Amino acid sequence: DFDPIEEVGAIVGSSIIELIPSQTSMVQWVMERTQYLSKETCGKCVPCRVGVKRIEGILEGIVSGLGIDGDLAVLDEFAQYVPNGSLCGYGINAVNPLKTVKRYWPDEFQLYIDEKRAPFGPIIPVRAHRFVTKHVLT
Repeated sequence: DFDPIEEVGAIVGSSIIELIPSQTSMVQWVMERTQYLSKETCGKCVPCRVGVKRIEGILEGIVSGLGIDGDLAVLDEFAQYVPNGSLCGYGINAVNPLKTVKRYWPDEFQLYIDEKRAPFGPIIPVRAHRFVTKHVLT
């Protein structure tokens, strides 16, 4: 019976159950998952290939203490754009970790952006500068 699994937002068929220590930064966790996802995309469709890479860059900036208020809105746009335009289940599900962390740990994003600090330990400089872009999804 897979219904209870799907009701909590888990992806049936992923064959993964991950136990995350309580002292884990969920923003850093989702950044690391997105780094993996962006490397594994086949690259066939633009929404997945470019969208997941852009999500990765924004998350790296946030984790590095370079995040700004507008980043969260852009992440929300990409979280809709990527699955809606992707050709396969990979792209459709690639944003699920981001959606989950934004849903259950929104305050952690604000901590990184507003106070420039991680919830547990120091900021990890994954990126030294922000990517500046004028591209806006519409």
